[in-house]
Formats: sequence, structure tokens, C-alpha cells
Amino acid sequence: LGGCGKSAVECSSPDATTVTTSLLQDSLVNAVYEKTRSASADTDVSRSSIRAAVAQLGLDIADVRTSREDPNSTKRFCEATLKVDFSADVLDKAEQARSTAGLGTVTQLADANNIDREANSFSDKVEYDVQPTDKGDKVYSETNKDTPILSLASDVVAASLMQSAIQRASVAAQQA
Repeated sequence: LGGCGKSAVECSSPDATTVTTSLLQDSLVNAVYEKTRSASADTDVSRSSIRAAVAQLGLDIADVRTSREDPNSTKRFCEATLKVDFSADVLDKAEQARSTAGLGTVTQLADANNIDREANSFSDKVEYDVQPTDKGDKVYSETNKDTPILSLASDVVAASLMQSAIQRASVAAQQA
């Protein structure tokens, strides 16, 4: 019946990309929260500060293509390039935190995950699928939350938010 008469949502439609971007932002908030929570008990990073930091990122879905269509469904499987733009301040804080913690640079992290870097922007492939709800009035999207670009973005945001706590811990360790 082809989805009971409902039309499929195209991968590149504004509804599909908007819902997917929102889903990616929510995934980033959760990943950053888990990383900051598990890193140290004395971090003063709240969920609201994480949401604010993620909201300031520039997430752009481009070069969208349909990778697969299910002829018996309205579901579309999509691939795109996700570009994440960081402010210079976030990258500087992340670099300082990673250096203090004895981790590599953000560029080294990107290179290790085969993520392209251009100035303050990082980009990589992301896969998602979209389909309309049963009523057909909204779009539902799913994506793999363990993609390298989301992992990199969550590492950078978490490091930038924990930069002062990491430096305090380093100073305390040196004094001890």
C-alpha cells in the first residue's frame, strides 16, 4: 500500500534536516553530560550550561543524498555531510584542557577519527533515516549516536566546559 497513501519525506527536505539537526543536538547534550559526569565528581557543569554550549555550535547538514528507499514504506535512508562549527573560544578552552590533561590536540583527535578540519569547522559523513508519523503531520528521524563527528564534538565541548576544573585539579596535584 506504500505507507497507506502517505507520501514519503525526502532526505533533503527542510523538515527532515531540521528534525535531524535537533536530534543530533540532543545526542550531543546527552554525550557531553555523560562525559562531564564520568570525568570528575568536582566538575561544576550543569545540564543547562551544556545545552547552552551545544546551542552555540553551528550544525549544518549538507550534500544530502538518499542511500536507500524501502518500496513498502515511507522510510528513507539518508547520508549527508555534517559540518560542526565551533567558536574560537570553545576550541581554545578545549585545547588548553586537553593539554593540561595530557591528551592530544583537537586536530590530532580529528585526524585519528578521519574527520576533516577546516579552521574552526569539522565535517564528516552522517547517516540518518526519516519518515512521516502515522498522522503524516510530523517527521521522525533516527541516527546513529556513535558517529565519529558526534564523538569529536562531544569531546571538544566537554573539554571546553571542564577546562577550569581540569586546571584546578592540575594545580592541586602539583601543590600536593
